[in-house]
Order: sequence, then C-alpha cells, then structure tokens
Amino acid sequence: MIRYYVKEDVEKIVDLHYLLFKKEYGYDESFMDFIYQKVVEINKRNNDREMIWVVERNKKHLGSISISEYNQNTAQLGLFLLDPIVRGAGIGCQLIELAINHCRDKGFSRIILLTNDKLEAARSLYEKYGFVIIDTKKIYVSAQWINEECWELYLL
Repeated sequence: MIRYYVKEDVEKIVDLHYLLFKKEYGYDESFMDFIYQKVVEINKRNNDREMIWVVERNKKHLGSISISEYNQNTAQLGLFLLDPIVRGAGIGCQLIELAINHCRDKGFSRIILLTNDKLEAARSLYEKYGFVIIDTKKIYVSAQWINEECWELYLL
C-alpha cells in the first residue's frame, strides 16, 4: 500500500535508507543524518507542493519517494527507495508516476533528481519515464567517492 507520509514515519524512512545503503553500497552513519535532514526539512516547510509517500505492507515500512520544491517551476524528486522484498513488483513505477502526476497537478514544469551511477535499477526507471542526465560530478559522500548524476524531466 502506498500512502501519504505522517510524522511518525521519519525514523522508518531514515532507518530503511541507512540499512539498505549500508548493506548494498557501504554507506556510513553520516548518511542517516543526510536522510533525516531531507525528511525533516519537507515536514517543517509544510508546503502543499511538497510530499512524501511511503510504501507499507502489514505495518512494515518498505519504501518511499518524495517531491520537494527546488524553485517555483522545478520540483526535486528524492528519497526514492524500495526494500528488496518488493522490488520488481511494479511499485517503483507506481511511485514515480505518483510523483510525476503530483508535480503536474502542482504546476511544476520540470523535475530534477540527484542519484549516482551505482543505483542501476533506479536509473533504469528514471530513463523509462523520460528523465535525462544533465550533469555529473565526483563527490565525497558517506566516506566514499561517488559519481553523482543530476537528471531532469520536462513536463508537458
């Protein structure tokens, strides 16, 4: 089930991101602070153009996606993650479609997102929905160097 985020989801979103990124990509604890700040900032702003959705089954948190306002015309997609037990079931597509439709409904003309070249499944979905890479750079995050990519999608 995909539902709107509530304040009580903060810990679950942070924990799942940290545990999966640590296991799959070797990220350290600093990643927890990064995710926590993203969630708290969206919550604090209380902007109706911004949203977090969570994936839940039997009260277990299994994923999320968010939209935040980058500027008046541009939304930023983030917090996109699915637990391995639900990957490949079409939920990622549902989340991206939900986020894109939300952006259209709220009047955004463009969506950007930041990811890295190791997140192959997510990158494949971004491509499927028409996102394109507009910039890449090497950055030091979570005690490692990664190739960060900025992707964008213009909404018609």
